[in-house]
Amino acid sequence: EFRRVLFRSIGEADKVLGHPTLVDLLKLWAGLCRNGEPPAREDVDDLILKPGIYPQIMLLEGVERNGRRDLRYRLIGTGFAQNLRAEMAGRYVREVFADSTYADELIAAAFLVIDGRQPIATTGRYVPAAGGEALDVYRLGLPLKKLPSGTPLLLVYQISVHRGVIADAPAGQPHSYEPGSLVAFADRGPGRSQTT
Repeated sequence: EFRRVLFRSIGEADKVLGHPTLVDLLKLWAGLCRNGEPPAREDVDDLILKPGIYPQIMLLEGVERNGRRDLRYRLIGTGFAQNLRAEMAGRYVREVFADSTYADELIAAAFLVIDGRQPIATTGRYVPAAGGEALDVYRLGLPLKKLPSGTPLLLVYQISVHRGVIADAPAGQPHSYEPGSLVAFADRGPGRSQTT
């Protein structure tokens, strides 16, 4: 469970997001919204392929599976595939992560994006089991238009930061995850205040 839940406008992103790349990505996404609607999958291709973005990006589908909500990976950036040492495209969050608490948090935050049709930013920390310095984790979930089948899509950008510099997540090393804060952005761009 998140320690803090905040509600902010996109115009305040630079005050509440922990890294400038997240601020830039949120503003670029907001610029693609039309008439209060999130962009379609094909509208974000240039955004996904932007240098520095693709390695840390995920495109996910919200699904019902075995009577529970889950997420299926459609596209996974090279940074995640390398860190997790696994092929993730086509797999589900609940089968990729053995830590059910972590999987539940990822899914809960993603469905806040899907159900509310608004951007959500979360923070947390990877704490090494063997001691050492923790990594701060920043995640930004951005809704996309549903597919013609009705399947919801979202774009997620996640980075791990050590002393302000993007760092690799602790792949293959035992660690725990501590949830931090959650920020819900209640508008879809400058001058378009809309709560959902």
